[in-house]
Amino acid sequence: MPRFVPSLLALVLLVGCETAAKPRGPRHPQPAQVIATQLLPNASPSFSDTDGNGYFDALEIRVYVFAEAYPESSVSVPGAFTFRLIGKGGKLLREWTFDQAAAAAARRTMPAGPIHVFQLSLLGTPPGDIIHESTAELATQFTPVQGPVLTAPSNSLRVGRVGKL
Repeated sequence: MPRFVPSLLALVLLVGCETAAKPRGPRHPQPAQVIATQLLPNASPSFSDTDGNGYFDALEIRVYVFAEAYPESSVSVPGAFTFRLIGKGGKLLREWTFDQAAAAAARRTMPAGPIHVFQLSLLGTPPGDIIHESTAELATQFTPVQGPVLTAPSNSLRVGRVGKL
């Protein structure tokens, strides 16, 4: 018998084995009345220029909410979100608030748990997307119906003129 036959036979048997797929996501349902304890915002490093005028004007931000009492995944907790775009010297450049209904509408279910996906736009409110700074900080705050107000470390973002640093 050629030397490679036992190896080939082992390979065929291994390929023929079937394994059941493990379920993804949390194993246990989220407890009722869970209290949020941490935020994890995730935004791209810069706004995009949707109107083509050479200034950044739109940003998608995704926010996970976590609870120490439920470490399996992010949690779904009713509440409102506020985002503040802060320039040099702490100057407030813009503020967006999503009430409880808007936050619920922004909630998506992912394999790792719930996530909120928000679209922030500099258009439609004066002074629009014309910002004379090149970087800013985006502060995220969550005000749950029950529990303490949560804030997350700020995200540094590119703002202002496209291509300007």
